[in-house]
Amino acid sequence: MPRSPGHNHDPYGRLDTVTAGATTVERYDYDGFDRVARHEKTPPGGGPLQSTTYTYDPLDRTTTRVDKAGTPQAKTTTFGTSA
Repeated sequence: MPRSPGHNHDPYGRLDTVTAGATTVERYDYDGFDRVARHEKTPPGGGPLQSTTYTYDPLDRTTTRVDKAGTPQAKTTTFGTSA
C-alpha cells in the first residue's frame, strides 16, 4: 500500500519538501522575499529530481522560468510585462 505524501515546512512556515515514504518527491528553495526561486520535482516515471528556477522583477512579477535547469535540455521562458 503506497504511503501518503508528507508535507514538511521550513522554520518560516513555507513548504520545504514533499515526501513519499523516505523519498523526497518535491523540494522548494526561496529567495529573500519568500518567492519560489527553485522547485525540484521527480519526473513522471521516476528518476532524479528535475529543477525549475524562477526570477522576478522588483514588483514580484515572474520574469523568467527555466525548466530542466542545469541540463542540456534546459528551456527558458521569458515573461513580458505590459504597461
